[in-house]
Amino acid sequence: MAKFRRRLPKRGPMPFRYVLLLSFIFFLLSTAAGLYIVNKEIQPVLMSIAEAETQKIASLIINDALKKQLEEEGDTSKLVNANVDKEGKLIDLDSGGVRKMLAGFTDHIQRNLLLAEKGNLAVLDIPELKESKENFIYQIPLGQTTGNVLLGSIGPKIPVRFELIGHALTDSKTTAEPYGINNALIKINIDVKVNLRVIIPFSSKSTTVSTSIPVDIKTVIGDVPDYYNNGGGQAPAIELK
Repeated sequence: MAKFRRRLPKRGPMPFRYVLLLSFIFFLLSTAAGLYIVNKEIQPVLMSIAEAETQKIASLIINDALKKQLEEEGDTSKLVNANVDKEGKLIDLDSGGVRKMLAGFTDHIQRNLLLAEKGNLAVLDIPELKESKENFIYQIPLGQTTGNVLLGSIGPKIPVRFELIGHALTDSKTTAEPYGINNALIKINIDVKVNLRVIIPFSSKSTTVSTSIPVDIKTVIGDVPDYYNNGGGQAPAIELK
């Protein structure tokens, strides 16, 4: 008795809606996998580069703010004076002038950092930051994350922004150091501390930029002593007349 085999119907191409659905699912999975790789592997390297560049740019902005403030103040040599009284020389510090300069300096820093926060680097007129960017301060080529010099400039560029946290903190510091024989070196420094939030896609990190900038250095010359024994406690063998 002859047996007849049942013929299976030939399958045609997959319907377009199924192809579209599978493609969409594959796209979601590949995107999620890509984001995971960026977050776990590339993100720490990107953040390290972004933080270093942000601190560099913030330092340039702070130094430029001091430069413009000193141009407005003019002569700063009068901040430290050596007046002669009955007992000798008296070092006089113009605390009012220092406070005025400090307030103007803080205002310049605050204003410049807010401009940089919006990406308006061209407005700051800083030679090292001539290139104007929109809404970000720096771009990191993705190839830099490989550590390979040949691939350093290859790949899409990751934008870097920062936000100012609170206000710029400034303070003046006056120090006196021995200089030569019976002389003193008076230094006025401005200590600056700025808290920033570095922002790259998918991540952010807080960082602090601290710097100390010399404003004025003056040598105060004292009277020439009758003898000098390099700070020892014994009397000299030869007395100068």
